[in-house]
Amino acid sequence: MFRNGKSPNAIGCRARRILLDHFGCESAVLGGPLEHSKNNIGVLRLLLASLVIVSHSPEMVDGNRSHEILNSIFHTMSLGDLCVDGFFLLSGYLITQSMEKTASLPTYLAHRILRIYPGFIACFLLCVFVLAPALRAEIGGQLRQTFLTLVLLGTPPVYAGQMPGLAEPNQLNWSMWTIAYEFRCYLMVALLWAIGIMSRRAVVLGLTILAVGAHVASTYPEVADRMQWPFPLPYRWQILGGIPENIRLMSHFLIGTSAYLYRDDLEKNLTAPIAALLTVAMLGCMFHPHLADTAVGLLGGFPLFWLALKADLGRFQRINDRWDISYGVYLYGWPIGITLRWIYPGLDAWLLVSATLPLALLCGVLSWHWVEKPVKGLRKKIDRKSVRSDADLAHSASGL
Repeated sequence: MFRNGKSPNAIGCRARRILLDHFGCESAVLGGPLEHSKNNIGVLRLLLASLVIVSHSPEMVDGNRSHEILNSIFHTMSLGDLCVDGFFLLSGYLITQSMEKTASLPTYLAHRILRIYPGFIACFLLCVFVLAPALRAEIGGQLRQTFLTLVLLGTPPVYAGQMPGLAEPNQLNWSMWTIAYEFRCYLMVALLWAIGIMSRRAVVLGLTILAVGAHVASTYPEVADRMQWPFPLPYRWQILGGIPENIRLMSHFLIGTSAYLYRDDLEKNLTAPIAALLTVAMLGCMFHPHLADTAVGLLGGFPLFWLALKADLGRFQRINDRWDISYGVYLYGWPIGITLRWIYPGLDAWLLVSATLPLALLCGVLSWHWVEKPVKGLRKKIDRKSVRSDADLAHSASGL
């Protein structure tokens, strides 16, 4: 389990891993870049990001969300909602795993900042200073708000005059709204680590159950209306987000966290028949407005982790394995779609998807190679400094 300190043996193993990585020969020992991973998380993340684009396209055409695929069937949630839930489930699992392998809390926070901000900043600036003027937006009077929104991982503001005549929503990049919530989950993990709760998985499981219960309660309008921050704060929405939204996404994230903490028990039961049974149960619950989203986490999480960790996808497993373009695909899908809708107002939803998806995949590749991958070098430098610091502490301790 997690420890605030590390033994000399643990430090030595970590130092060995980073030295091997530094000299380029880690793949033979550690499954590095020359060897594919043994899970399907990469291809699942890319699939989820792509399906978000599919979900958004009908809404972009006429602003009517009821035309969306899943919403037209269940009338409770969209395919985009389901995919975002899936992202947070996987993220809870992966971020907790990352934290366990990180040398220190500052290193963990540095990793998370370097993973989230560079790609986000690049996309945000392109949306504001390239796309917005092209769509007739007047950004001059909102530069201060724009900068603060960028720092707080918010969506680009709605500028005066942008996209006249286009059906709502006319946001420059509405997909970005989840990124701040993702980062708040990272901070939640850091807090639980700092106060020692992450070493007590039963307590984390209890917090997860409480979060799921609060999420069910928040689906009732009379309860959600009372979930307001009790104090005034400038840019409160950007800093803290909405309480129901925080509860919803953190509950899914915590389910992923608990799945990792109980991974030994989970993996023993990850079988195709159980995954299929729970999928059917989830689909049945998705007709109920107060159970649909929670069922995706509690029931759908199991088949998702079966697909991620156990399913044999053959060659499909290699998709998005060495490159992780899913973040870029998610970030650029909306601005590409809204731009195409502006240029070609006659596009229907399926033509819009067909045009948007390949361009988003291309932008995901460019984002990975030009922005996200270069930043990984900084993360490796931070790891090396952290290992050297831990090694010095261990050497000093051994001499006492």
